Amino acid sequence: MSNLNIVVIGTGMFATGRGTTGFGTVLPAISEWKRLEKNIGKVVFVGTNGKRSAQVKEKFDTLCKDTGISLDIDIYPKDDEQDSKAYIKIISEIPRPACAIVVVPDHLHFEVLRECLYKDLPVLVVKPLTPTIEEGKKLIKIAKKRNLHAVVEFHKRWDKANLMLKDTIQKGRIGDLLYCWVEYSQRKSIPAEIFKAWTEKTSILQYLGIHYIDIIRFANSLHRYNSFCNRCNAKKSNGTWTKKMVTLSRFRCLRLHSMFY
Repeated sequence: MSNLNIVVIGTGMFATGRGTTGFGTVLPAISEWKRLEKNIGKVVFVGTNGKRSAQVKEKFDTLCKDTGISLDIDIYPKDDEQDSKAYIKIISEIPRPACAIVVVPDHLHFEVLRECLYKDLPVLVVKPLTPTIEEGKKLIKIAKKRNLHAVVEFHKRWDKANLMLKDTIQKGRIGDLLYCWVEYSQRKSIPAEIFKAWTEKTSILQYLGIHYIDIIRFANSLHRYNSFCNRCNAKKSNGTWTKKMVTLSRFRCLRLHSMFY
């Protein structure tokens, strides 16, 4: 079987751990896949600013040294080049078979995914699929028409605790789930510093709380449901981020409270 080439579009915190002491989620996952499957070809990370590519290379070198797992990796743009559309050339030229992992800000999902689908690349995108239902439906239509595998990366489905939750509910050990209350929090530095360039175009519910909406749906095997959401936006006060609370109700009742600390 031919090795699978991978294009990772986005080189930020979630993709490589850039700006943090860690390695993100995508880079370590690909490394682990190489250890288990060994059928990965070239891995290309594509950002928009060549000055940040050196930071990504440093992350990769450190992870490779720590794990002993080597990858055939390349990073774009190069040097001091800045190109917000650099990924288009890469997804056009990368040898097939290939796939794309999209790890860009929420409001860019539709544009980038559409380009990948039109290049006939199977895609995996970080949640949420798109900020609007209209955009999501358009992408689903394109993927179906071109017979492409296209999925959203809800990695918390595979957390042991969530798999245990699903098993407990599916086997009827606690009866029908009538009411759920989820509380979660995030460091203020995430929206105020790491996501600073696009914070105003998203919300903590959209990029984080969606995990918990999905988990309840996943655990209950729900396919059709109605939902509504009431929320107050986070605001800066004296240069710091204040608390933000989200309440969302679904099927019987699911309530999510989110806050920054």
